[in-house]
Amino acid sequence: MCKETGNFGTVRRLAYSLVLASLLHDIGHLAPGSHLAWRIWFPDQQDFHEKLGLKIITSSWFQSEINLPDKILDYLTDLLGQERRLAPEYCYQLLHGDFWNVDRGSWIYTDSILSGVGFGIYNVDALIDSLIVKQEKLGIKKRRIPTLLSFFLSRFAMYDQVFYHPKVLSAEVLLEKIVKRAKFLSHNQVFADETMVRFLRCASWNDIGIEDVYVNSESWFRYHLIQWSKSKDSILSDLCMRFMQRRFFKYFEVSDHNIKETFENFKFKCTSKNLDPDYYLSMRSVNLDDLHKNGEVFDEDLAMQCQNILMGMNKFGKKNYIFGPLEIFE
Repeated sequence: MCKETGNFGTVRRLAYSLVLASLLHDIGHLAPGSHLAWRIWFPDQQDFHEKLGLKIITSSWFQSEINLPDKILDYLTDLLGQERRLAPEYCYQLLHGDFWNVDRGSWIYTDSILSGVGFGIYNVDALIDSLIVKQEKLGIKKRRIPTLLSFFLSRFAMYDQVFYHPKVLSAEVLLEKIVKRAKFLSHNQVFADETMVRFLRCASWNDIGIEDVYVNSESWFRYHLIQWSKSKDSILSDLCMRFMQRRFFKYFEVSDHNIKETFENFKFKCTSKNLDPDYYLSMRSVNLDDLHKNGEVFDEDLAMQCQNILMGMNKFGKKNYIFGPLEIFE
């Protein structure tokens, strides 16, 4: 099973490390809203929560608390970092694969329950039971294709009906604008504890200290929202009050061919209402086609069959939204 010796001790270490990697792969997520946080704190950068997770796991603090054996830590960092040095290929596919992996398979199900909808619930046990390994690569039994498709349908529905719902996107836009304004005011013009000061001023995820990661939480961020709602800065206080009172921005769906013209029209309306477009207007595009890229399934016929079915689900394709206060849409 392993690239090293294949003995029982090595297999046990790999199995233990794989479980740990499954549990710890998202330890680098931040508030607010996990993936949303990366767009908020670092809007022009990639989501590097996995790299931040590795930084946490290899830190002296983590090691002093968990005290993992060196060989387990080597396997863990290799699996999470996708270095592909120590483990069989199917182990990396279990953690990072395109079609199904332990991360994606978990949060689709969990988010469905926590959001109060049933779109993301699928037969997890049946899907796991259908997985096979062939030539060190992960695959699925052909007769169990419907099990995999059930997962794909669940994922598609969660994105279409929850994650990409325009009201959810509107709330995200509002948070992005709040932090953008707080960053602008970060030099002694906005309430912030020591951790928030560093978050507002950091230029990259690599500037985040381990001690600040553990202070960063949803309740910590919410506390700052409450304080910012009392700010003397009218834009920051208004945006925070809108979010806390759930007066999210309204949205307008627009086609590709006239999106720039429409955005400029709304920008003019913002200015005429004495609203700064930098903080009261936003444009967002989402594309459901991006959900179903070619993945690694060892059987090419199976991959093509899955892909053809999934592409048939993408009749909605790309959607463009413009978000802003109700008064500019009246």
